[in-house]
Formats: sequence, C-alpha cells, structure tokens
Amino acid sequence: MRKLALVLPLLLAACGPSADDLITQYRPQAEPRMTALADVAKAAAAHSAELAEPSVQLAFGDGRDAAIMHLELLDEDPKTKPELDFHVMNFWLEFPRDCLAGRAGSDIDPDAVRTGFDELLALKYLVVVRTRLFAAPVSTDDKSFSPGLWQGEVLVYEIEGAKLLGGYSVSAGNDEKVTVNTQSVDSWLRSNLWENARKEVKKVLEKHAKGGVLPL
Repeated sequence: MRKLALVLPLLLAACGPSADDLITQYRPQAEPRMTALADVAKAAAAHSAELAEPSVQLAFGDGRDAAIMHLELLDEDPKTKPELDFHVMNFWLEFPRDCLAGRAGSDIDPDAVRTGFDELLALKYLVVVRTRLFAAPVSTDDKSFSPGLWQGEVLVYEIEGAKLLGGYSVSAGNDEKVTVNTQSVDSWLRSNLWENARKEVKKVLEKHAKGGVLPL
C-alpha cells in the first residue's frame, strides 16, 4: 500500500493537464486574439484605398510572428472557401478556433492544443490574400482553351488594432501553352493558374520574409 501511495501521485503528475484544461487556460488570451483577427478580416473586406509598399519584415520560419491567410478562411463558417485556394498552413487558426467552439472532438492531444494556441498567440502580423476577380480557365476543344484570370490584393496587417501596414495588387493568368492530361483538361488548366497566382504572391512577399522563408 505504501508503494502505491508513492507511485500514484507520480503517475498523476506525469499525465499533466488535459486538453480541456489547457483550452480553459488559453481561452482568456485566445478569444481576444480571435476577435482581433475578425477585426482584421472586416478591415480587409472593406479596404478600397490605394496601397503603399509595407516596410515591415515578417518571420514565417524561426521566431515566427506572421502568417498568410485567405480572407475567406478568416470567416467563422468552415464552409466558406476561396475560389483559388493557395493551401497555406492554417493549423494555427482552424484548430484553436475549433477548440474554442467545442468542434475539435473528444480525443484531443494536449500537445496539439499547446502547439495550436502558442502559434496563434505568437503572431503579430497577418498577410491577408483578398481575391478581387476570379475567372476559371475553360477548354474550348482538344487543342485550345480560354485562359483564366486571378486578380487580388496582398494586405499586410498588424493584428492588434487591425492596422494596415501596406500591401500589393497582384494578378495572374494561364501560360500561353499548358501541358494537360486529356482526361481532366480543365483541372490541369486550373492548376496552372493556381501555380502562377501563388508565384505572384510569393514574388511580392519575398523581400519582406526574414531568411527568405515563405509558406508558399
């Protein structure tokens, strides 16, 4: 009995706080941060002024303080998707948001909770990709197609206060010639447009990325 009395507290201590306990601990800091991100989304959606080049340096790698996100994915409705999704890493947003809303499930890894919330709270800047115009490419016959077009804005915000630091207008279209799989021509054409749009966004952000690290 003495051995059990000594070992049991050690086992309990080793277990650490549960995922639910951690979510409760992070909530007072995380909920205001989610509100701040919603304010950034509102500001980005309403933006109409001319854009000046930002002077800020952004850390997307070591010492990360910035993230890139489509404006549509800042919407609380998970069904809202961008027309041309760049598939940037969004664990820092979606997982904490699901945890706070009780949508993350019942078997959550406490380490994942720590990682998600720590990444969320470490962010100081948010780069919002806002689509202004999207026209999908369409094949017209076996050897030709009507090219697609994507036009957007890359808006750099300081999260607290939803302060716009500057940004860029960008656009991309299909290559003049595109190699495709004849079984899924339109899909390959869309992928070509997607690749070119990502390149344009990456091009304007490279000068602001510390160490040249970009999640694109």
